[in-house]
Amino acid sequence: MMDAAVSLLSDPGVQFYFLILGLAIYQCLKIHFVTNNYSNVKKGTFPSTAASMITPLLLSVLILSTTWYLILRFILRNLSTSTSYFDDAYKDVLRSTGHYFTSTQLLTWAIIAVVWMKTSEIGEGQGGASVESKGVVAFLTFGFLGAMGASFVIWVPLLYTAAKKNVRKSKRSAGSASIPLSFFLSSVIAFASILNLQPCTPSSSNEAVQVEQCTPEEGFGTFQMNFRYWLQCLHVILVAPIILSYLSHYLLPTIIMKAFKERVPRINSCVLFGMLAITFAAWHIYHMMFTDGAVYTMPITDCQLSITTDLVCCSCITLYAVFKDSDLSHHNKRRGSNDDCGLALRNMCFAAIIMPLISPAAVLSGHLCLVRLDESYGSFIAHLQREVANRRRGNDDAVKDVDTTSSADENNKRGKNNSNGESKRRKEMKKDSVSDTKHNNVKWCNLGLWTNNNDLLPSYNQACENLAEALGNIANLNSSDAALLCGCGSKDEVRYFKSKFDLRHATGIDPHLQKTSRSVEDVMGGDYNTRAICASVEDLWIPATNMGDDDSPLFPPHIFDKILALDNIYHYRCKLSFLRDCFRMLPCSTKGRNGEKYVAVSDVILRKDSKDTPLWVKLALRLMGIRSCNLWSADEYRDNLTSIGYDKEIYVKLIGKDVFIGWRAYHLPRWLSDHIDYGLVVAKKPPAVQNTPLKKKRIAIIGSGLAGLSSAHYLLTSNVSANIDVEIYEAGSSCGLAGNTTLIGNQLVDVPARMAAIGYYTEYQKLLNILDIPTTVVRTDSSFYGDDGHGSQVCYGYSQNSLVNIYNAVFVGGICKLWQLICSLRKLKYNHENDQRNAVTFGEWLQENLGVKIYSCNSTGASKEYDLPSLTCYSNPFAYIMAGALSWMLSCKWDDLLQYPADIVLPYCRDLRMDNLGAGRQGAVIRVVPSIKALERALLYGVSKLHLGTRVSNIESTKVINGVTYDAVIVATEAKGVPRVLAKCSDVFAKLKYHPSTIYIHTDETFMPKNKRDWKCWNVEMSSGRQEPQLTFWLNEFYPDCNFDTNVFQTWAPSHPPQKEKIIMRSDFERVVHAKDSRSYVADINNVQGKDGIYFAGSYCVYGMGLLEQALISGQNVSQLILNSLASPVSAPSPLKALVIGAGPSGLVTAKYLRESKDPSYDVTVVESSNRLGGSFVNKTYDNCRLVSSKYLTAFSDHRMPEETELCPDHPSAVQYVEYLQSYAERFGLRSLITVGCEVVSVKNVDTTCKRGDSDGYEVQFRNPDGKIIARRFDVVAVCSGLHNTAFLPKLFTPSSDFAEKFKGQILHSSQYKESSLFANKRVLILGCGETAMDLAHRAILNSQTESVALSVRRGFLSIPHNLAEDRPLDVFITNLFEHAYEHPASRNSMQTLQS
Repeated sequence: MMDAAVSLLSDPGVQFYFLILGLAIYQCLKIHFVTNNYSNVKKGTFPSTAASMITPLLLSVLILSTTWYLILRFILRNLSTSTSYFDDAYKDVLRSTGHYFTSTQLLTWAIIAVVWMKTSEIGEGQGGASVESKGVVAFLTFGFLGAMGASFVIWVPLLYTAAKKNVRKSKRSAGSASIPLSFFLSSVIAFASILNLQPCTPSSSNEAVQVEQCTPEEGFGTFQMNFRYWLQCLHVILVAPIILSYLSHYLLPTIIMKAFKERVPRINSCVLFGMLAITFAAWHIYHMMFTDGAVYTMPITDCQLSITTDLVCCSCITLYAVFKDSDLSHHNKRRGSNDDCGLALRNMCFAAIIMPLISPAAVLSGHLCLVRLDESYGSFIAHLQREVANRRRGNDDAVKDVDTTSSADENNKRGKNNSNGESKRRKEMKKDSVSDTKHNNVKWCNLGLWTNNNDLLPSYNQACENLAEALGNIANLNSSDAALLCGCGSKDEVRYFKSKFDLRHATGIDPHLQKTSRSVEDVMGGDYNTRAICASVEDLWIPATNMGDDDSPLFPPHIFDKILALDNIYHYRCKLSFLRDCFRMLPCSTKGRNGEKYVAVSDVILRKDSKDTPLWVKLALRLMGIRSCNLWSADEYRDNLTSIGYDKEIYVKLIGKDVFIGWRAYHLPRWLSDHIDYGLVVAKKPPAVQNTPLKKKRIAIIGSGLAGLSSAHYLLTSNVSANIDVEIYEAGSSCGLAGNTTLIGNQLVDVPARMAAIGYYTEYQKLLNILDIPTTVVRTDSSFYGDDGHGSQVCYGYSQNSLVNIYNAVFVGGICKLWQLICSLRKLKYNHENDQRNAVTFGEWLQENLGVKIYSCNSTGASKEYDLPSLTCYSNPFAYIMAGALSWMLSCKWDDLLQYPADIVLPYCRDLRMDNLGAGRQGAVIRVVPSIKALERALLYGVSKLHLGTRVSNIESTKVINGVTYDAVIVATEAKGVPRVLAKCSDVFAKLKYHPSTIYIHTDETFMPKNKRDWKCWNVEMSSGRQEPQLTFWLNEFYPDCNFDTNVFQTWAPSHPPQKEKIIMRSDFERVVHAKDSRSYVADINNVQGKDGIYFAGSYCVYGMGLLEQALISGQNVSQLILNSLASPVSAPSPLKALVIGAGPSGLVTAKYLRESKDPSYDVTVVESSNRLGGSFVNKTYDNCRLVSSKYLTAFSDHRMPEETELCPDHPSAVQYVEYLQSYAERFGLRSLITVGCEVVSVKNVDTTCKRGDSDGYEVQFRNPDGKIIARRFDVVAVCSGLHNTAFLPKLFTPSSDFAEKFKGQILHSSQYKESSLFANKRVLILGCGETAMDLAHRAILNSQTESVALSVRRGFLSIPHNLAEDRPLDVFITNLFEHAYEHPASRNSMQTLQS
């Protein structure tokens, strides 16, 4: 056996097989640890989900070792007779019909798994690279070469971990995601391959044909002659689309990839999963019904055991996926269901039952189809609505054209009598046409308000506009409002609302908005306080899934004054959840017309309550995309909105007649319109209990570069943004970030060119993703050329194609120099602040690691024979290219570059993956589309005022600018401009060095390489003798979609000015230059941050390259400092005065929670009329009184009664319960709040005219123990006097009744009973059979002196003991069947921890 193993491992094919498998496993583990944040483990903070991270690995090892132990044992046993290990192993598991049926269930499952992975890609990170495809390739390779179960037992938990981290993204992409059609074709071919893997069945009639078409028997059965072809085809075709997609990012230029990706045909993933589920289920059932012999055959051989084990594991993974998707169902959580786990278990059990009947593949595919069905159907309905709207809009245009061309002929035919009428009609149509032209860009898509005007219906666009205007009017939109428009459909609708009602700012959200390129008009014109975001209403407020987690709102709370949903709320997943989220997001209303906060919707409304609406109407509306849970009548609307907390005065205006009239001709059935109406609904959020809103903090930002704008953005998107006003001052006529952007032809050209390399600009890229800013990958092919100092020209190229770069690196640069560069970059440590080499300059690093000898370097510039280009152009081309790229990136001289700290420059090189020559997309460069102006507008959103052309100087510590006092000032200018802005500032800003540079936009081709074949998108001239490089962008290639008439260039640091007639524009700028002492300068700036409320933001404030990334990080840091300073206790409002009437159980709990409340806080007073706390358990009890309910149900969850029966029996006495209440009051410090013997006489509202919830307070009169009446004022009053404070006697037994006068005995209420001696020598009649009546009857019987006891009841009753056994309280068992009653110690401890 050992010799066979050695022989097997010496096979080169086997070695290559295990090498690929090992690499795939390594990549899978890498992705696993990155996704689970394994870095926390290395830092010593082991995550709470450690078990969920380690368990999949252990299971994978177990599955892999089990399956491969069996496979290797099979191979070693048949090593001498086997011609192909791979083929023979599959022949062994497919040798009979039964084994074929079992094995192909795993193969069909693999087909589904490939598509599943593609539609749920998980990668190492973000970026333009196909990192997700890289992860898919790794896991599929692991699955196909190792074991599918071992691979997916790691991948599936990662899928739900990633989805949990980014709930919004996973929901948005889960439903309507489409995949390339190639995956459908590969699935078809793979299934055809499986069909051709069937074994040849013996048949006497066709024995000759069988011998000719089937392989001979070699111990593993007989198969078709092309068995190997179909087997290899199965494995190759499944991963081919993914591998080709992955490799294309390395082999093809980005521009070609982008064009190809836009044109590839795609198919909806839900449709594909549905088709595969039906196909595999039908095929499986067909085999079960029509196959001769046993369908399921027990495994016998090692390979059969191995594949059966893998199949069982994959089946379990399928059930796990069903459970997780059901358990994490967003619909159930949004509806507040507490039965998510029960639903998940039921779905999993159902899947387990049907799995043997239709196969695991069909179950998984059907489940994935159902998961995506809801979103896919919603997308289909939305697409259908848009098509209907476009058709209706097109019909209106056609009617106008016909009316215009035929109006003269019609007038002649009808005669002069009708001329006035027709003229009037043409005027109306002309007026309507003008109105449509005004908003012809608005692609409205709603039912419209078809106001009837002399039997002339408006056009579709005008009707839609009428409905939007009606909704805005009923919501009282005005210029002081910030509005959220849900389901806006397009950016044009948001612009309409913004301009129509002059809103302060308007935000639209819609799940069908695409991250498409902004047009020039979008970014150059219009209002920057208008935006549209691709998001769903379910994203508005994601509730926390784990205890201790925070809720995740899409927007900061309370930044919107009005929330509108125009003709789309009936399509939401849950209308009630949306309205509840709106209630959370809206601030409380304040006094005044502009202080009211509304949610306003236009909706389909039932004429009757939903329970009285016919089922067929609900089904018809469901086909239209309206869920039954969203079908409400007007009364149900009012009830549901009131239950959420909205003001009771809810306005519902029914306008169904004017809405549906426009669709009568479009086949809206009358039988349906008779059951539904249409209405406008407005609900107001009531004012807060204490209507004293905090004063807004005013913050001024000086400068509008990226540092200043990002500071404003982070402040305005914080949780306290509703209490912040931000104003920006800019000395220039436009914002600094895109101030020099110019329009050339149809293209906005950024000056300087704004780019970001993926890998280094992590925060910048996160910001672009959050703001939904579109980007595109730019060409990075470059030429590094120039005079070598001896009259010869040097030119090195960097290509878009990684293979070309590798070829040039090996055969031009030299393999030794290449290896030297790779090793030098990869040995860098990640923590450069703790690196002892952080004082090393870049020049010293070049000399030490790349062997570049820097002979002279001084402040006046290196001599010509010793300058950096001449030193490296031949000796080390890699250093030559690196120096050129870094120098233009930093906009500095060669001498400055050599003096740059190495711990600034080298991390940039490492993050751009210069060590792999740009292979992969890690170092790809992106730009904002169409211009950085798009980012500028997005960052300006929410800014109160933008003061352009306003130069600010000499700001004192009082922070007064133009007569306005600010709470904080951010100086976001260049460092050298700080002394001009501030009256007094630290001298550190004057120490920072800047290097000036000039940029020209021109058409002078002399700035390009002499040989046009060397022209690239980026051209860096590095001629010997120059102090800095010259960079020229070929803008025709940089902007491939431009329509320039000639070649246009952008040149940085030109050696000479371009020809005057070829200059388009000139721009001057400066950039900070770092040196060895820069770290101390940054530390000094951080030390003065926040002094006198003045902060500093800019790339110079962060130790780094001084690029966009550092400017953005600076803005983040400064905004966080300001937010921390604003969160001071001084701004907290004074506590509200609260009165709790009654010190019984409910009063004590109320007092406890009011006292613990932080927002708002309360000053609590408790009054009790009796002489001790306890309420009815003190005043209304009798001898030997015990509680009817057990201590498990009676005790509070945060203060349990003792478990020991010696200390407290299962049913405590009234005395023991009062002692328990006293211990509760002592534990939570309530004793000092309680005043006993104090009776409340009256409670009056201070303002008797105000509505409920709007009160200014209550005046309460007390009677002290000494009988004096005193009055106090409270903001809140909680009445906790209980239900049994006043005795109730039927009229028959009242003292004034005839019966009472005639009755000679004693009539008592049960509350008057104190001891059983009352029954001595008496005949007792007890009326009623409640707990107290039964207890009194029992005690009367126990008194031997009682003559007789009778119990009178109106109807029969059921009497049961309070204990099922001696130590088993019955109420615990009964209650636990339906609700949570008994608190387990583990749950109790967690609750106590939460309360503490």
